[in-house]
Amino acid sequence: MRTLAWAWLACVAMAGVADAGRKPNVMLFLADDLGIGDLGCYGNTTIKTPNIDRLASEGARLTHHLAAAAMCTPSRAALLTGRYPVRYGLEQGHSGFPLPVLVHISSQAGLPADEVTIASALAASNYTTALVGKWHLGLNCTLFGRSCPGPLNHGFQSFFGIPVSLFQEFRGPHAFWKFPLHDRKFQGLAVAWVTAVVSLFLARRRNVLGGCGGVLLLLATHLILGLLWFTFAHLSMNDECRLGVSSWFMRYANSHLMRGDQAVEAPIQLDGLSQRLVEESRTFLKTHAHDETPFFLMHSFAHVHTPMFSAAHMAGRSRHGRYGDNVEEMDESVGGVLNTLAELGLADNTLVYFTSDQGGPSRPWTPTASASEVTTDASKVRTRARL
Repeated sequence: MRTLAWAWLACVAMAGVADAGRKPNVMLFLADDLGIGDLGCYGNTTIKTPNIDRLASEGARLTHHLAAAAMCTPSRAALLTGRYPVRYGLEQGHSGFPLPVLVHISSQAGLPADEVTIASALAASNYTTALVGKWHLGLNCTLFGRSCPGPLNHGFQSFFGIPVSLFQEFRGPHAFWKFPLHDRKFQGLAVAWVTAVVSLFLARRRNVLGGCGGVLLLLATHLILGLLWFTFAHLSMNDECRLGVSSWFMRYANSHLMRGDQAVEAPIQLDGLSQRLVEESRTFLKTHAHDETPFFLMHSFAHVHTPMFSAAHMAGRSRHGRYGDNVEEMDESVGGVLNTLAELGLADNTLVYFTSDQGGPSRPWTPTASASEVTTDASKVRTRARL
């Protein structure tokens, strides 16, 4: 059943009736890996989250809502469709294997195109739809990556953000050139190169090879050995590679910021990214504030996922290190978007919903471990906690 999606749309419809027949706008905030104990409205007294706390204090907290999975891709798929991810192949792994989380932009897996999402349902109801921030549900790239529509295939009419997730490797720099001679593969590669070059030199001296033939064989030797080196250094044959590729390869192949179906920045400049995402959402709100049709804006945070990064004015402010800084910077972003709603006169006819895709990482799992959700329609705020 598409429980969550249809419940959401029912709320939208009911709220629309209350406003002289005009459908309300819909604003979804989606945090990444936020723990339930990291917000003031859930008892945290040392991390400052006044904007999210205000959403909670002005409304009602709904304290029983379960995340469909404990990792990003399946959890986000379930949130957008209201269906268990097992229904479309994003189920939990078996025999100790992890949940299926998309790691690379080039992955052919993802949310099936025929699944109905909140965005596609609202678009069909004449809503203007946009996603700002993290997607992580597959890009469906065309040949040679000429176009990677991703969320544009699932009801979002515009997209500015991160196609996969953030990884530790996105915080560079990482060395491209490495030749660890303690590794037997590289030892063999060095011996092979020396042997090939010496053999070609001797063959040329003895006139076994002509000038052109020698040059071509030398170039071919360097090309073959170079490809072997790249494989050893940057692909899965290297023991130091994580997630199938080296840190350098991961950063330059997957750290992309996209607008629509095209990459506009690679690698992503992490510092200041949160503020750029907020500015993108603010621009969307200003552009569509006076449209005759309502809008659906999903602001999907890069925070509080690793690697932890903060703008200069937010770094070091929290008592909980970089993680606390991230939570407070995320709260500042929520406040920036909410303030724009108020400035544009949209607050009284906008349903706002705050949630996390699942609970925080690196903590003992319990059945109650998950994140918090906050919803608001007009002057009323409804808060939902995943417990």
